[in-house]
Amino acid sequence: MTISLAGGVSLTRLTWGLVILFCADLVFSQLIWSQDCTEHKGISVLFRQDLSVNRDLIHKRLRTRLVYRAKKTAIDIVEKIDSASLENLCAEYRKENTVLGCEINCKLKLNDRKSAPVDQCETERSTRVEPESERGIQNFLKQFKCSPFPDQASLGKFDPSQMYGDRLSPLWAQEAIGLPEAQRTIEKLKKALPGNQLKITPVGVIDVGFSPEYLPKKVSPELKACTQETCPQLLGTDKYGKFAILQKKHGTSVAHLIAHEGPVGIDSLLQISLLAVGSMEIVGSTDEMLKSVHSTPAVVNISLALGAGPVTKECLRKLGDAAIVVVAAGNDFPQPINENTATAGILVGSLAPDGLVSDFSQEDARVDISAPSDKLIPSFDHEGKITVFGGTSGAAPLVTGAVANVISLLPGITLPEMKLLVRNSAFSTTGTEFGNRRNGAGSLNFYKMIRVAEKLRNGWPGNRNELNSDKAFQFNSEALSYYAQALKLNPDASCEVRKSRLALLRKAAFLVPENQAFRNELAEMYENAGYSAQARFYRNPKDNLTHKEMRTKVESRVSGKNQ
Repeated sequence: MTISLAGGVSLTRLTWGLVILFCADLVFSQLIWSQDCTEHKGISVLFRQDLSVNRDLIHKRLRTRLVYRAKKTAIDIVEKIDSASLENLCAEYRKENTVLGCEINCKLKLNDRKSAPVDQCETERSTRVEPESERGIQNFLKQFKCSPFPDQASLGKFDPSQMYGDRLSPLWAQEAIGLPEAQRTIEKLKKALPGNQLKITPVGVIDVGFSPEYLPKKVSPELKACTQETCPQLLGTDKYGKFAILQKKHGTSVAHLIAHEGPVGIDSLLQISLLAVGSMEIVGSTDEMLKSVHSTPAVVNISLALGAGPVTKECLRKLGDAAIVVVAAGNDFPQPINENTATAGILVGSLAPDGLVSDFSQEDARVDISAPSDKLIPSFDHEGKITVFGGTSGAAPLVTGAVANVISLLPGITLPEMKLLVRNSAFSTTGTEFGNRRNGAGSLNFYKMIRVAEKLRNGWPGNRNELNSDKAFQFNSEALSYYAQALKLNPDASCEVRKSRLALLRKAAFLVPENQAFRNELAEMYENAGYSAQARFYRNPKDNLTHKEMRTKVESRVSGKNQ
């Protein structure tokens, strides 16, 4: 189980059976035992190395007493004041954004201190740090090198946890759509196919605020060569409004979520061929815009609040004739979605890290899918720096990227067919499953979409009718095999074993999201790693209704009020 440290390094929880590794070769004499094992009943807590962290205040709030504070590392050994179990106490510490890890400090059972072997520690879920001598600290810290969760090294010091108020892995949103699994599947496909059989899908982005110097690398050569004079659609001129020139962040962040190379963007089988400056009404001639590009986009992302007038309606009609259009539902809940937005193409809402609908996300029975974004999705800004993006503006490009990759595998797929694929692959969450059910079929499940497309690819387009049946979406046997393999792996074992277990459970849950056992086992790994909100995202939606705060938010959403 991993803990994510500010600085982009993925850290792991301490191996719960670590004490056995430390003490396995000890001679069980009273002398050696007294030298090498502690008798503390407390816990070892690793904090973020930050002068602003008030450790004493946290200890006071959690009713613990400080036993020892390490000299050179941010480790405290504390013991309980009340009767709370040590495991429950560690669980409370792991919920703190400033805590990177917590484990029970090894102690002997009381039955026979003189001859008790090492595996007689109070619990296997323990570690051992010696006060005063600080013996064991380096071994304690070594465990954090394990990174079973998706790679986050490229994100630098980005950490959305403090904004959210609960611990989040930096790539929480990308993880939640199965992006790492989908990208690995596509890479295997590319290696297995001789020649260049998978075509790159051209993508268009209509938005405001593009920074040409810091666009993602996966843009067409024509866009890379753009200047103020040659590409007024991209950079903005007086014709397109000063807002487009001055506000360079929004469109840039949208583009990176689609095409950034690495763990942030969908990437893989796509390339941005069109970046056009829009406004509250799509400005200019759609015909002229589409003719100005070398490769007409097969899918177009619009993360703008669209106007309700006839100009926008006509522009959207022409775009829909040329491409699949993906549109953000809007951020003005409980205001209704206007007709132009609701009928433009694939309509996308936003989800919070716990799987509830974002409090701002507008809803409608015609919303096709939601995607994790909230106000916390990582992207890149107009200066090339990692940043927090969000809104339905951040949700839509995840869908756009997924759709573009499917088009590469299933060229010529129509908008109705794509909607079937998006909806029938969805990962249900508490926010989409309960309440008024006006926020789409669930959360975007990119991994399952790619697996369905992979299954259909060889017979396409002759087998396109299979999208209307359950057969194309069935992965029960494969998922059950992954789940069975995962259950054979000890969740408290070595780092590599934990990585394998997490990978197997993630694939099983994304392939068959309706299986409660798959989801709850995966959620348990996130919970034990301290990612409580993400655990609720993956957990069976109905089980989450026992969580009072979640139930209250669902009820408030139904009444049209957000707390």
